[in-house]
Amino acid sequence: MIVAEFHYWDYGEFSKTAMMPRPEIKSDELERIARGFNVKVDARKRVASYAGFMGGMRLPSYRRVDILVSGERARDVKGCVGEIFKLYGKPDEVPRALFGSKRTGKKIVDEVLRYSDQTSSSSFIR
Repeated sequence: MIVAEFHYWDYGEFSKTAMMPRPEIKSDELERIARGFNVKVDARKRVASYAGFMGGMRLPSYRRVDILVSGERARDVKGCVGEIFKLYGKPDEVPRALFGSKRTGKKIVDEVLRYSDQTSSSSFIR
């Protein structure tokens, strides 16, 4: 079993001023993509607080979506990860993976990210 893990962050109101907001990550869209590649996608939404204080003000919390794509064949996992990236953009974080199925999954995510960097940068050169 190969497991690719990556995270998207949603900073709520802050994201409207600091960065381009991304579309809401929807479970039904992830399930549709997963069925197309015969893999499983698990998306977990978490709420976390920023650490510490800033100038006596408590910083707001943010939401994070943890996505795990798991499947038996590397090409199916890679295809699913690529489609998710096309739909929602590049992830904000790819956690480290030292061994086993997650290490193989991290290599796949890194490969898809490299490919998307090459294709997006080449379009600016033309």
